[in-house]
Amino acid sequence: MSLMDTRIDALEKLFNTRLEAQDSARELQATEYARRLDILNGEAERLRQMQATYVPRELYERIDLQRCEDIKALESYRDVQLGKNIVLTAIIAAAMSVVVALAWRLLV
Repeated sequence: MSLMDTRIDALEKLFNTRLEAQDSARELQATEYARRLDILNGEAERLRQMQATYVPRELYERIDLQRCEDIKALESYRDVQLGKNIVLTAIIAAAMSVVVALAWRLLV
């Protein structure tokens, strides 16, 4: 065997080794990509399930509007009741002053 044949054999071995290493690296990379894709698919499913528990904006806004209307109605009712209390207090005060005046006349 000549020196040239030896060099060619060495280069062929080096080339084949390099090809095998590249194939092995591609297999490892494909395995890693598959693993990461599984993780991402699992995350996407988890996010879909979590999103299903959220209240849609339109529903929230409708409920919030109804809540605001209920609060206004309660405030209006409260104001009416306060007005009635003021009138009732005035009537009681007037009645008490009449009672006190009558009692004073009876005692004097």
